[in-house]
This record gives sequence, C-alpha cells and structure tokens, in this order.
Amino acid sequence: MKGEQPDNLLPFVGNERQHQPKGIAFGLDEEVFANLLQVTLTIQWLGH
Repeated sequence: MKGEQPDNLLPFVGNERQHQPKGIAFGLDEEVFANLLQVTLTIQWLGH
C-alpha cells in the first residue's frame, strides 16, 4: 500500500496538509492515513 494511495484521496490529503503547521514530519501523514483506513474498515465491518 505504501506509495499507492488511491488518486481520489490526494486532494483531501493535500488540503489537510495546507492547514498543518510547517515542519511536521511526513511520517505523521502515513500514521493518520493508516488510522483513517483502520477506522473506515471497522465501520464497514460493523455495518454488515
């Protein structure tokens, strides 16, 4: 999955990064993306 995020997520990630203070480590984006993915999968699983 690393480096293969769907294209439709790129504008959202870009917009979020604009609101972050400068100097934040890029690793934070990967952690947030992983947490968002986990929450999304959990919600989908609970919905079925």
